[in-house]
Amino acid sequence: MKPYIGVTGFSTSKQAEKLSRVFKQNLPEYMNGMFGILLSYKDLIGKHDEIKAGWINKYPGLENIPQILENIDQEFLPILHYNTKGNFYKELKNILPDLMKKGLKGIQLNIVWPNEQHLKKLKKEFPNLQVVLQISHKAAENKTQSQIVSKLNSYGTNFDYCLFDMSGGLGLQREYKGAFNFYKECKKQGKETPHIFVGGLSSDNVSKRIKEIYSQGINNFGIDAEGQLMDKTKTLSIEKASKYIINASNTYKSLKN
Repeated sequence: MKPYIGVTGFSTSKQAEKLSRVFKQNLPEYMNGMFGILLSYKDLIGKHDEIKAGWINKYPGLENIPQILENIDQEFLPILHYNTKGNFYKELKNILPDLMKKGLKGIQLNIVWPNEQHLKKLKKEFPNLQVVLQISHKAAENKTQSQIVSKLNSYGTNFDYCLFDMSGGLGLQREYKGAFNFYKECKKQGKETPHIFVGGLSSDNVSKRIKEIYSQGINNFGIDAEGQLMDKTKTLSIEKASKYIINASNTYKSLKN
């Protein structure tokens, strides 16, 4: 499974088309480009307008997602970032077939410890769907690193990436010490799933952050950015995202040489 450089918060076809070009021109061949598209359960029940004001511009609405997917180059990795308090398997099983026909390749469950049986059903019904498990600050609360990894192991092979997220898409710059310890504990327990590092990444700091991760002896990892790539209206900025992709790609390349 290729690690990826990710951008999350796509809400228009124009963003998808332009950033596909940027990825195509800059991405290292051993990495993928991840296009994160946010979807809430509220979108599925016709309550898109009830999404919080600071977040709503990041959510395109279910009806607009197919067009966004059609403007993403097929070689990349479009992932639906889904949040709900309900049964995600039942909520998603009817919409995923059509979205996958349009090019969707994965799903990130922004859910505190998703139900194991529901995830097993999802992977059984959609075996080609790549799954990202998010370890949020709520998921890690009052747990040791060993307990977190043990819980992660209970999902078996039903996920493909593990994302350690203490920022929650808010663009908060977090220290990576906890994420490093988590990675080391995963390796100790034999969990070699590619890790995705997040937390306040931008074009200004992404090179430093990637080098910091490499300095810990970690090489099979990806990154994802959201909050720091938004403009004043909390909409994904093509300019900010382009600079971030270029700087991240160049840094990965320089460290591999």
